[in-house]
Amino acid sequence: MWAALPALFSLSLFAVAAPPSTKPVTESCEHLGGQPDWPTAMSYEARWAQDSLVIDLEVAPCFHAYPADSTNGQPLHLELHAANGLRAKGPAAYPKGKKEQGPFGDRVVLRGRGQIRLPVQRSQPEAQTLKATLHFHACTDRACGPPQHVKLEVPVPAA
Repeated sequence: MWAALPALFSLSLFAVAAPPSTKPVTESCEHLGGQPDWPTAMSYEARWAQDSLVIDLEVAPCFHAYPADSTNGQPLHLELHAANGLRAKGPAAYPKGKKEQGPFGDRVVLRGRGQIRLPVQRSQPEAQTLKATLHFHACTDRACGPPQHVKLEVPVPAA
């Protein structure tokens, strides 16, 4: 029994001294298994700033979303519901994705933080509520959750 102890000890030292993994970062997301927590895949906060609807986004670690100009997946999209004298003044500025190698080839995805900014024109000076819908699709390297269509209501102060 004691004769096997040095071999066991040297094996455990080897495991501790092994070089760090060279696998892609997405491999460290194995803990998600088959049931990722889709509602936590992307957080967002919508606000009014400098005559624009601004949405701060954060894609959670181990997840990605597709940018507005993506040809993969369902792209990020903001839909303004023009009402009460509020309408888009120009196109929305979306966060740019980054090219990476995915399990099915090259893709452009959003990871981490980003921001959408939509300039809005107002025809009435009084305070009002801007309504919009944020469309996005969060995925892991193994699966995609259901497409999300989030209704937003943002207070717009009097001009």
